[in-house]
Amino acid sequence: MPEFQCAVRDCKAHTRKLLNLGKYPWMSGVTFHPFPHRISQKYLRRKWIDSCRREPSWLPNKFSRVCSRHFDSDNLPSPGDWSHNIVPHKFPYNDWGHSSDPSRPRNQWQLNRGVENHKVLQPAEELHDLVVLETNSSPSLELEVEYHYGTQKRIPPVSMKDGVFTVTSPPSEDHLYCKTDVDEVSSVCVATQTEITGSHLLQIKEENLLLKQKIHNLESVLNDTETLRRDLTVESILKDDKSCMKYTGIRSRSQLTDVFDIVSATTASGKSIRYWRGKSSVREMNNDRQHNERSTYKKPGRNRKLRPFQEFLITLLRLRQGLSLFILADMFSTSATRVSQIFITWITVMSNAMSPLLKWPSKRKILKNMPHSFKMKYRATRVIIDCTEFYIQKPSMPKAQYITYSNYKSRNTCKALIGITPDGYISFISKLWGGNASDRHITKECGIIDLLERGDLVMADRGFLIRDLCLKRHADLAVPPFTRKCTWGKGKHLSLNEIVQTRNIARLRIHVERAIERIKNFHFYLVPYH
Repeated sequence: MPEFQCAVRDCKAHTRKLLNLGKYPWMSGVTFHPFPHRISQKYLRRKWIDSCRREPSWLPNKFSRVCSRHFDSDNLPSPGDWSHNIVPHKFPYNDWGHSSDPSRPRNQWQLNRGVENHKVLQPAEELHDLVVLETNSSPSLELEVEYHYGTQKRIPPVSMKDGVFTVTSPPSEDHLYCKTDVDEVSSVCVATQTEITGSHLLQIKEENLLLKQKIHNLESVLNDTETLRRDLTVESILKDDKSCMKYTGIRSRSQLTDVFDIVSATTASGKSIRYWRGKSSVREMNNDRQHNERSTYKKPGRNRKLRPFQEFLITLLRLRQGLSLFILADMFSTSATRVSQIFITWITVMSNAMSPLLKWPSKRKILKNMPHSFKMKYRATRVIIDCTEFYIQKPSMPKAQYITYSNYKSRNTCKALIGITPDGYISFISKLWGGNASDRHITKECGIIDLLERGDLVMADRGFLIRDLCLKRHADLAVPPFTRKCTWGKGKHLSLNEIVQTRNIARLRIHVERAIERIKNFHFYLVPYH
């Protein structure tokens, strides 16, 4: 059986209290009555709702009830029989039915409801704005304003003296608004008795126009969903330094801006970068150059939707996270084809801009920044080298499969030589070779040997059999000692000095592995076509 609570404001009657009359003796004999039907008895239902004095947005449902405490004990409504038009009239605000004016609004929430249409003021045919009683040349002008609440009419007298409106006996709860010509007379707000001059009204009008313009601008921004989505994506990527590092691989937003400035400085502006469209784009670029020389008009074609900085972010996101073209196109509200063109174009631009930054430092700079751990025993170290492999898709040509197959990884890979200084700066990166190439062959052909000077020390792993190449440049090679055969244990052994030497070299050579790890944190590897 459902439980009911009285819908009247501030009434505590509830069916659960009927089970505990010892605690709630005033609930003895209380019954609960449903509201009149919302269609057949809508006018009587409206009277019940207004009598309950609930908030303006409240409407009763099928479980809403009014308790019998608000009716006469001998005149209770019976369900289904509404011919007597019984309305609850006993409430705390009218002294339980003994007040002489029970319909008068006593609270602000009742002013907000009204009787028929939830409004204090009735429609225009019942409202008379300003009725002029005297229109002579006397210094005072008497005005009266009529307004309705229910069946009552109130006419507060209003007068004007010396160009100022005043109210002799204003209503206690209603608001009255007056309008006058800004250039002729000043006015007083009747509700608050605050003087408003013509300059104040002009200022209010200007503020209103500014607010309307601001609303119009916000609506235009919200309607342009594509631009809004791009801006929100960029804001999410650059919200803090940690997010910037995760998305782009650059430590902070300030560093990201600096890198973009370096890249964009290679061209006149970001808009002058032309998208790569294959070999035919070179011919189109020459035609556009000729068009610009013949005419001062803008080059024909569609306008770009993305800004240069957004295109730069797309490139970094694809490099760092390896995101697919579809995901990037959805994030920046463009097509996958356009994302592919942007990526290939900006990779070329970034390569041209950043390749000069990869420099082979001088011996003096290396000694100046050399860590203390190298100064102890390997002070002459010029470079620490190692090779790393990148997985690639299996080529379709048998010869390409043979060249790129790595016995070490058992997959098709591309191999590159990485060289760092003792302080961790990447000083050399070779071109990519097939995974079948040996470490000696790559070191010999990549050109790093030609950069060595007399007295330099190259630190490498055991697989780099390049001591003879280093001796040609009067340089030395530091690699861990090789094991020798023996008749005990696992059949190979090192002496005590060799073990100490292996540990010392491994402790210092590990820095090149960390540099390779930083490179491989960028999950997308762009392998050039051969």
